Amino acid sequence: MNAPLGYPDDVFTLEGHAAGEGGLDLRALLRLLWRARVKMIAGGLVGLILALAHIVSLQPTYTASATVLFTPEIRKLGHVDTMVAQPPDDGVRNQVEILRSATLLTRVVERLKPAERAELTGPAGGVSLFDWKVLVPWPLLVNLGLVATGTDGEEAQKRKARTVLRRDLRLRPLPESRVIDILYTARDPALAATIANLVAEEYIVAQLDAKFAATRRAALWLSERIDELEAEVSQSEGAVNDYRASLADRTGQTTPALKQQLEVVNAEAAEVAARRAAAEIRHRRAVAAMEEGDALAFLREFQNSRQIAEARAKERELLADRAALSRLVAPGNERLRLIDSRIEAVRHEIEREAGRTLEALADEVAVAEAAEVELSQAAVALEEKLAAQSQAEVKLRLLEQEAAASRMIFETFLARLKETSQQEKAETADAVVLSPAEAPHFADGAPAARIALFGLIGGAIAGLGVAVALERVHHTFRSIDTLEEATGITVIGRLPTAPGVEGREGLLAYLLDKPNSSLAEAMRGLRTNLLFARRDVPPKVVMVTSTAPAEGKSSVALLLAVTATRLGKKVVVVDCDLRRPALNAFFGGRARRTAGLNGILAGRASLDATLYADDDTGITVLATRLEEGAVANAADALSSERFAATVAELARRFDLVVLDAPPLLPVSDARIIAPHADATLYCVRWDATPRESVADGLRGLGRVHTRIAGLVVTMIEPDRAASFGVGSGGLFRPASDPYCED
Repeated sequence: MNAPLGYPDDVFTLEGHAAGEGGLDLRALLRLLWRARVKMIAGGLVGLILALAHIVSLQPTYTASATVLFTPEIRKLGHVDTMVAQPPDDGVRNQVEILRSATLLTRVVERLKPAERAELTGPAGGVSLFDWKVLVPWPLLVNLGLVATGTDGEEAQKRKARTVLRRDLRLRPLPESRVIDILYTARDPALAATIANLVAEEYIVAQLDAKFAATRRAALWLSERIDELEAEVSQSEGAVNDYRASLADRTGQTTPALKQQLEVVNAEAAEVAARRAAAEIRHRRAVAAMEEGDALAFLREFQNSRQIAEARAKERELLADRAALSRLVAPGNERLRLIDSRIEAVRHEIEREAGRTLEALADEVAVAEAAEVELSQAAVALEEKLAAQSQAEVKLRLLEQEAAASRMIFETFLARLKETSQQEKAETADAVVLSPAEAPHFADGAPAARIALFGLIGGAIAGLGVAVALERVHHTFRSIDTLEEATGITVIGRLPTAPGVEGREGLLAYLLDKPNSSLAEAMRGLRTNLLFARRDVPPKVVMVTSTAPAEGKSSVALLLAVTATRLGKKVVVVDCDLRRPALNAFFGGRARRTAGLNGILAGRASLDATLYADDDTGITVLATRLEEGAVANAADALSSERFAATVAELARRFDLVVLDAPPLLPVSDARIIAPHADATLYCVRWDATPRESVADGLRGLGRVHTRIAGLVVTMIEPDRAASFGVGSGGLFRPASDPYCED
C-alpha cells in the first residue's frame, strides 16, 4: 500500500470523506448512533419537554362523529345519458371530496353564523404557548398605529371560519364499504356535534341540488335537441317526397311496369328465335333436297306446293306414256324423242317451282332474324331503363331510411323528455344519515400522547441530525481506514494517550515505569513494523515529521529510540528543529550541557562534544541549544555538507539514527532533511490534523522523493476512538491529557 518514492499531486482524495466510503456500512452506522447517543437523548428530552409544555397549554377538545351511507342509485337512462352531463358518481373518494368542498363548507358556515361563535374565527384545538399571535402585543401595536384598528368584516369572518372547518374536519371512509364517518373536533362538545350534523345535512342537500341541477340540464338539453331533430325530420321527409316526384317525372313508368314489358319482349324474342331456328332447318333441308334431286318428293315443303305436285303428276304420266311407247317403237323414234323433251320440260318446271319455294324459305329465315334483332334491342333498352330506375329507387330508399331514423330518434328524445320531467318530481338523495352526531362527554386524550411521542422522537431525530451534520463538516481523521484510503499509505502505528501524564519528562518516565502499558505496547508494535518490514535491508536513518506543530512527532521519535534500545541496538536521536527544539524537555535540561547540533553546523563544536548519553534510557541524544546562538538560516544550515557528514557519521557509529525533523507546513526543513533518511514516519494527530494539511504535507514529501515507511496516528483517545473503529486489542485505556505538547 505504501509508495516509497513519493506521490504525485493527484493521489489524494480528501474531499469530505475519503474515497471509497460508498455504500452502507452497518458497523459504521451503529458506531455513529453510539457516538450520537448523548445528543439524541438530549434532543429527545428537549423535544419531550416542549411537547409537554404544548400539551399543558392546550385546552381540552371534543370530537363528535356522524355517519352517512352513500348509496348511488342505478339509473337506466339508456344511451341518451352518455350525452347528458351527470353529477360525479364514481366512488366514495369523490364523495369525500364533495364533503371537503368549499361550497358545502360555505353553506355550513352560513348556517352557523360565525360572528356569534368566537371559536370558529380563532385557532383550532385551543391556544398554544407557542402561538406567536398570542405573544404579539396587539393593543400596543394598535396604539402605535402599526396595525389597523378595524375588525374583520362578515366575508372575512366567513373565510376564516371556513378555513377552521376544513382544518378541524376529518372524513374517515370505512374500508370495503360506502360508509363515511364525519368527525369534527372543537373545544365545545355541542358545537362539535352541531357542525358534524350540519355537514351531513348539507351533504344530502348538495346531493339533491346536484340531482335537480342535472335533471334540469338534461331537460334543457333534450328540449334543444328535440327542436333540432324536428327540423331534421321535416327536412328528410321533404327530401323523400321531392325525389319521388322528380323520379316519376323522369321515367313516367314504375319499376313493375318496366319489368312486365321486359318479360313480354323476352317472351316474344324467344318465340321469334324458335321460328328462326325452324325456318333455318327447313331451308337447309330444302337446299339439301335440291342438291339430291329425287328427295324433292319427300320434303313436306315441296309436297305442299300445288305447282310442283301437278308437275310431278304430269311427269309421271309422261314417263308412263314413254314406257308404253318404247315397247311399241324402236329406240330413237320421233315420238320417243318428243316425249323425252316434254318430260325434260316438266322437270325444268319442277326445278323452277322448287327454287321459288327455296327462296320463300330463305325469306322466312331473314324475316325471323330481323324480328329477333329488333326484339333484342328492345329488351336491352328496357334493361337499361330498368337499371337506371333501380338506382334511383335505391337512393329513394336511403332517403326514406334516413327519414325513418330521424323520426325514431325524435320520438325517443320526446319520450325521454317526458320521463325527465316526471323524474325531477321524484328525485331522492344518494346518501342517508345512519347515525347523527351527539355531543361527546369525554375530552380527546389521544392527541396528547401523540404530541408527546412526536416530541420525543422529533427531538431524538434532531439530535441525530446535529451529530450527522457535525460528522459531515468534520475535516480531521478519526478512522484508520479513512486515513489509509485517503492517502494510500499504511498506518503502521497507533499511539494512545498516557493517563495522568503531565509534561514531556513525565511521558518518558511513564514509558520506563510501565513497560506493559498500552502506550508501550503500541510503541513496540511501531518499532516492529518499522525495523522488520524489510529484514534484508532495515532502515538505519529514520526521519520523524508531521504536518504542523503539537502533533507528537518529537515524542514518537524519542519513544521509538527508547523502544529500539530494548533490542540491544545503539540508537541516537537527533533534534533537527533549529528553531524550536523539543528533545531537551524530555531530559529535564540535562541534554543542554552539550553544544548541540547548531554548534556542529556553526563549526564551534565536534560531534563527540555534542552527544549526550542518557543512562536511564540507554539512548544517545544530539540536541540543539538555542542559548548558544540561533542559526541565522536553518534551511541553509541543514542543506550544508556538515549536516550531511554528521548524519553519515552517526549512521556509521549507531545502529539506528532517529531524526526529529520540524513540521512540514511551517518550514521547508523536513523536505531538506528527507533525502538523508532511509525511511520517514509521518505523524498525524488523531481527530486534530486537518485532512487538507495532511495532503499538502505528503505532496511536499513526494516532490523530494521521500521514502515514507508509513503513517503514525498519535494522541488517540481510547474511549472516543472506539466508537470510530480505532482500537488495538483493548490495550488503550482512558486518558485525559496528551502525552506531549510538540
